[in-house]
Amino acid sequence: MPRESDEFSPEMHVPAEREAVEARISSPSRKEDGEDDKGEEDEKEPRAGLSVERKLSQKLRESSGGRCSEINQERLMTRLANRLAAMALTDEKYLRATPASRVIERAGRALRPGTHVCFEHSRQVKEISKFLSHSWQSSPLWKLVTLQMFYNWKVAALASNLLALLAMIMSSYGFLPPMYERTPRFGEPMMAGVWATSIGMLSFVLVWAFRPPRDMIFLDRICINQADAKQRGEGLVNLGACLRCSKNLLVIWDETYCRRLWCLFEIAAYLKTHEDSTLLVQPLILTQFVVSLFVLNFVLWGLNMVMVYDSVFTIPLYVLGTSAYGWLIARNVLQYSKSFDSINSQLQNIEFEKAECYCCSVDHTGPQGQSFPCDRFCIRRCVQLWFGSVEEFEKSVQTRVKDVLSRQFSDRICPYPLLIITMLPFLWIQLDYAADWFAQGDNSAGVATMIFGVVLPVVNHPILIAPVLRVVRSLPQSCPHILQQILGSAVFVVISLTTQAAYQLSIDSFGLLLGILIFCVSLLIPNALLWRCAMRLY
Repeated sequence: MPRESDEFSPEMHVPAEREAVEARISSPSRKEDGEDDKGEEDEKEPRAGLSVERKLSQKLRESSGGRCSEINQERLMTRLANRLAAMALTDEKYLRATPASRVIERAGRALRPGTHVCFEHSRQVKEISKFLSHSWQSSPLWKLVTLQMFYNWKVAALASNLLALLAMIMSSYGFLPPMYERTPRFGEPMMAGVWATSIGMLSFVLVWAFRPPRDMIFLDRICINQADAKQRGEGLVNLGACLRCSKNLLVIWDETYCRRLWCLFEIAAYLKTHEDSTLLVQPLILTQFVVSLFVLNFVLWGLNMVMVYDSVFTIPLYVLGTSAYGWLIARNVLQYSKSFDSINSQLQNIEFEKAECYCCSVDHTGPQGQSFPCDRFCIRRCVQLWFGSVEEFEKSVQTRVKDVLSRQFSDRICPYPLLIITMLPFLWIQLDYAADWFAQGDNSAGVATMIFGVVLPVVNHPILIAPVLRVVRSLPQSCPHILQQILGSAVFVVISLTTQAAYQLSIDSFGLLLGILIFCVSLLIPNALLWRCAMRLY
């Protein structure tokens, strides 16, 4: 949203832009050729009294050499607020959208402040699929990754798993050659490959990063002509109408979102005209949590592939690696939990009057020293017309947005499908192991390994992360973070070693195939209980 950057801020400190808005609110809207007067009933409210406004505007221009006095400027801003609050298009050509791929392309160039974006990348539409709402104070990189995850994670997971499975089959039949010799946990040394892991990882990253979404979204940096001050002013007047004509409001939430005045305007306008179920919230911290777990799992299980299991250092290295992994897991869980608490705190303490905007940050003075009116007056007027008072708007955001977060995240640490995505590297590695067994002619071991690779990602995170989360959240607020991480990682290591011992005992007692089946089934019950109880955040 360019309203938060100096270059693309919407405050009408550019004379041509202010003149455009004055002309729009003080002159009658033009009828299209052949338009029936009866078809204009929806426009009666925005046009009421416009002839009077036109005369008043002319008088204001004649007085003081064309410069409005402070009280006249306030009247003008009131009329502008009324036009914004009406959410009526002044012209259909201002209802525009751009393909989501245009926002993501060139490493998220459109999301970086200070870059030039072409207005030609947008086009006139009848309806906007998603209105993108975000703060320019947050990281452009993480906003880009968040959009990529929002649009592409399902396709990336499906494509990478299918290609990894194909690589496993080709490796099993010898179409893909082995790469190195490894010693499995059970059996003699064998030639092995990493085709499923390599192809799965490569395809996942490529689809995640480069698949072009076709969704038509509104990003004002692209959909409002930033190069023409008059069209830019018209775009500002039509901003409320664009929100009304959007199917969804996609909020990229971070700690600065509630502090930005224009972000509050967007969410206020959307809540006024839409059901809560159409509001989509994507916290940046969720993206950071998912990506960090994915990378950690890839590194951990990648090292596990080259581990020599008959070495005297196997157990010490396993304990050391598990401890380091547990430390990082505890750190990520702690940060994620605290960030979600911060979101709730922001919602409960949201204050419209303390929200920041560009005009106030420069003391309402333009680059050439000219003064311009405050956006807060206009937005406050809109909020009062929509909700009755600023206080009612604050209550609405506190309750309705929190309900949306609760519904979308099921009151838990992270959507379950995204947790499974973070364990995909484990699945790909197990497919490579299975290919090695199939190539050796041991079909039973190959099937058992595939079952293990499919089941463990489904049950792993609730078993390991839920107790860590419960421990760190049960500690008092005064407890140092370093101690919380130590205790959390200790819990993780104990559970990991216990799970590993149970896995080994099952295989020693019942054989590889039956042992893995019994072990996987035995994890389902505690997994379900922990997911329903221990993972709750609120």
